[in-house]
Amino acid sequence: MQTESSAPTIRQILFVGNELLSRQELEELLRIRAGEVYDETRLNAQLDAILRVYQTRGYAFATVTPQLMDLGNNQVQIVIVIAESSQVKFGDFEITGSRKLTPEALRKELKWRRGQPFNETSIAASIERVLQWYSEIGHPKVELQFKEVIYHPETGLVNFILEVDEGPEVRIGNIEIDGLQKTHPGVVKREISLVVGEVYDQRRVDAALRRLDRLGFFYSIDPVVLAEGETPDSVVFRPRVIEARTGRLNGILGYAPPEGENPGARLTGMLEAQENNLFGTGRKVRIFWKSGLLASYEISYEEPWIMGRRIHLGMALSGARQEDRWTEAVSRENGGSLSVRAGLSEWLQGTVSLTYKRIQLPDRNEDGSKYSLILNLEHDSRDAMLNPTRGRLDRITWEKATGDFQMHKLWIDLNQYWNTWPGQVIALGIHAGRAWGHQIPPTELFYLGGANTLRGYNEDWFRGPARIYTNLEYRFLVGRSSQFFLFLDTGAVSDIESPGRLGRMHLGYGLGMRLESKAGAISVDYGMAQDAGALEGKIHVSVAPAF
Repeated sequence: MQTESSAPTIRQILFVGNELLSRQELEELLRIRAGEVYDETRLNAQLDAILRVYQTRGYAFATVTPQLMDLGNNQVQIVIVIAESSQVKFGDFEITGSRKLTPEALRKELKWRRGQPFNETSIAASIERVLQWYSEIGHPKVELQFKEVIYHPETGLVNFILEVDEGPEVRIGNIEIDGLQKTHPGVVKREISLVVGEVYDQRRVDAALRRLDRLGFFYSIDPVVLAEGETPDSVVFRPRVIEARTGRLNGILGYAPPEGENPGARLTGMLEAQENNLFGTGRKVRIFWKSGLLASYEISYEEPWIMGRRIHLGMALSGARQEDRWTEAVSRENGGSLSVRAGLSEWLQGTVSLTYKRIQLPDRNEDGSKYSLILNLEHDSRDAMLNPTRGRLDRITWEKATGDFQMHKLWIDLNQYWNTWPGQVIALGIHAGRAWGHQIPPTELFYLGGANTLRGYNEDWFRGPARIYTNLEYRFLVGRSSQFFLFLDTGAVSDIESPGRLGRMHLGYGLGMRLESKAGAISVDYGMAQDAGALEGKIHVSVAPAF
């Protein structure tokens, strides 16, 4: 054995016998350079990478052999001898044993053509597609085997027979949930939507697992969810879950240092208590309160699965108090709402709401009433709720109001997630809103600034009948639900006198973190406005213990 100090230095690396790959391509694959210390383990690993490239291109019999020459003075020369051999290609093949799917259909799905490079990567991908297809039509136990494989060295063609053993048609024999402590089994089974006795379909099984994950009731779900049934033609759908604490008390404290004509520091806050699985029944209760120039509260309740269908009935009481930061005039509103939410497809759900508000304006002696119809569509294709790495979350909401305040409102929220490198994600949100009408109440305007919109600015500091803002984050994922991130927020609102024209675009930037455990979550971010100094930023701390 050689120690690191006695290992020789590589003086030169030569390639011999290569024709398919150029010297430059081989050097990029080798990733070892002259002047580095010789490491046999690393060299062998990189030579395997070169060999895999040859095999991927159909050179199944290629060899890559290193030869070391001692040059003295503790230096070596590495000569890499490559024997490319001949390219192996698909020849003629026959498919036998298939009954549910015809040989012609399988050939089309396999996409193998005579003369195409014969390599392990292409074969594995094609076989996986066929296995997936069979698993979607009730045959998850299908097996494919190569028989009578004959290689013709003079032409480089491989002829073979692909034998298909479809196995029995499998049905769902039973549904069992392991690990439940709080949640009622019936609550989980109704979300799965699988039926005992139905023909096995991998797509429906995958959709059932996604629905379980989206419930937010479980800290983890074991991906191995199938067990052998009582007979060879049945399986048991048996997800193993670890339940999460579905109650959460979420508090956000914002700190703004002294600035301008405001000599004192300011604190703003938000308090939210919610239970998403009340007594294990799937019912939801939420209490929300927020301070700031626009102070508000809301108490809501949602009853799931009305009349045995995936329809949710919600009701809420809410109120708001808005203080004008220039005139100190105060507007108030109180009201309630009734909503019905239903799934339109796996990724799309819609909500219809009826609301009533009693609004008091500072320049009126009497209160006014506002009656609204609100329609909402939400599309959610994220791969996870708390730490998505890909997918979209989009919402569009339209409101038609009548009564003493006749107006229209429109909200659009678009969120996209891209996985860049392992454990790294780009998250982009684009949000816009617009209100039309005569004498729009201050409480019905759009607000901008603070922890949830434009970080680096005071809570609800800007307002107007139109608003647009974006949130761009580069996230470093450090756990199932934990992350560190850098952010850049931009946003603007329109003037009340000119609702169709946006004002100055404001910018905020900073960094933050979110750390989550079974006991709850803590989030901290530090945001700076574009004209603020490094020590004039806003700090937002969110503590959300779970119960």
